[in-house]
Amino acid sequence: MSSDQTAVGAIFRALVRHDGKMVAGLAVIPGGGARFFLLARRESDEAFIGRVSTWIQQRGAEGIRMERPDVLPQGTSVPEFLLRLRASIAAPGSDPEALEFDVKNPEHVIPTDAAS
Repeated sequence: MSSDQTAVGAIFRALVRHDGKMVAGLAVIPGGGARFFLLARRESDEAFIGRVSTWIQQRGAEGIRMERPDVLPQGTSVPEFLLRLRASIAAPGSDPEALEFDVKNPEHVIPTDAAS
């Protein structure tokens, strides 16, 4: 990498249940897009992170900065919460079986100063 190029790192923020099990996550590449990921049924946390990492690497980002996860309070309806979250970040909802969504408003989950 030449001295006039700077490495672009991705920002990742997980959404976890009160027991620490991942539910979803948002990856943002400053200046390069954002994607919301849902954990697939029976997908391990490791496989989930691998899927997110692959997306990040395919976009040329170098490294991932892990933000502090958001924790759902005990008793929260996970499906209902995810539907509301998808709407707030403007993730398209045309395919109810989709596990990944491009995001138009990542600043709703990751503060604007971190995503810029």
